[in-house]
Amino acid sequence: MRKEQDAEKWQKMAEFFNCEPFATMLGAKVVELDEGYAKVGLTLGPQHISRINRPHGGVIAGLLDHTCGCAFGSTGRGTIGVELSICYIAGPKPGDTLTAEARIVHFGGTMGTVEAVATASDGTIIAKALCTAIALREK
Repeated sequence: MRKEQDAEKWQKMAEFFNCEPFATMLGAKVVELDEGYAKVGLTLGPQHISRINRPHGGVIAGLLDHTCGCAFGSTGRGTIGVELSICYIAGPKPGDTLTAEARIVHFGGTMGTVEAVATASDGTIIAKALCTAIALREK
């Protein structure tokens, strides 16, 4: 019974994250969610392509930022990002499906840090990120 309740909890939370206006605009969808962990997918479309006919780095940054936010959000605590550091490693191809995974590495009383990695469908690492966020006070 507990596993079913947990699965329902994570499904509802994923649906909430998927309805976020930014996620909708980006086309990002939560694939998996657990306490302190998020996996988000995004299929690159023509709207994600830059003037040099390659996926725009801002799309990758947005995917990583959203995934980090989902990992933080999985704790039930609200956060506001204060820093996002991205290292671009390889360029994805137009039409590829990207997957980003984020894990909380620290979440104290006021600040938290998440590490994230984005990969292409063939497993190539596209980018890595480190996100720091401030925890919102509970009301």
